[in-house]
Amino acid sequence: MKTLSAVVGNAHKQAFEVEIEGATPMEYPYPQCRPAPTREDPVTRVELDPELGLTGFVYFLASGSEGVVLSDHILRYNRDPAYLVDEMLYELSCAAKSRLESSPIAIRALSRRLETSPAQIYRLVDPTNYGKTLDQMVRLLAALEVEVQLLIR
Repeated sequence: MKTLSAVVGNAHKQAFEVEIEGATPMEYPYPQCRPAPTREDPVTRVELDPELGLTGFVYFLASGSEGVVLSDHILRYNRDPAYLVDEMLYELSCAAKSRLESSPIAIRALSRRLETSPAQIYRLVDPTNYGKTLDQMVRLLAALEVEVQLLIR
């Protein structure tokens, strides 16, 4: 998750205006929040949450309710390209890891087929490692005999 540097509630726009490290300022609409701020129950206070490592913020409503929004929610809503690639890499890594665990193909045979080291195979199937490319993941999945389809909407 990325760190937030600033957040402000904008009642006129009915959205939070958020600054995230390495990204242009973004908005996150009130209706996306749970509980959702309304004109009858407006935001009274909003602050970055240090307990979340500044990767999210907490907002408080006039009714006493409060909600939390994480940087991932904001990036996903705004369709940040870097976030979407990371999300895709995560899903491909999980699929590869699952297939590798159930596959009869040995790691050494797989690494020879891909002309890489066994350590690199383990890095590729680690969902928390983002130092890989979509190309590498598709090649790995193909070597594991997994069909990868891209759906464009």
